[in-house]
Amino acid sequence: MHVDDLPRKKTTKTTEAVSFSDADLEGVQVTHDDVVVITVKVGDFIVQRMFVDNCSGSDVLFFFAFRQMEIDMIKLEASLDLLMESISHEAQILGSINLLMVIEEEPKMLTMMVKFLVIEFSFAYKGIIE
Repeated sequence: MHVDDLPRKKTTKTTEAVSFSDADLEGVQVTHDDVVVITVKVGDFIVQRMFVDNCSGSDVLFFFAFRQMEIDMIKLEASLDLLMESISHEAQILGSINLLMVIEEEPKMLTMMVKFLVIEFSFAYKGIIE
């Protein structure tokens, strides 16, 4: 797992959506459904292996990634949100936290506040974003 502390730089907020088109598939063989895994900036940290799942219903930050960010547990708020059915029976919701998330690929950048559910669950990714 890799979480890096980044120097602060001024960012421009935008309301543009991040989207993919057929042009993004050039040179890619699409013989099966692959997951989309991206690297994003959450708070002051680069978080690799964020799983994009438009059906999840919640934005999730797994506790081991949250712990590496060294955010105080006191900042977690109680949460009554529901998790996606595939992990809800096994995962413990520790709380929720609002963090700035930046998805950046020159020349475009998307900056938004995201309410993450912080959960205790063993998963191959560091989080799930909708």
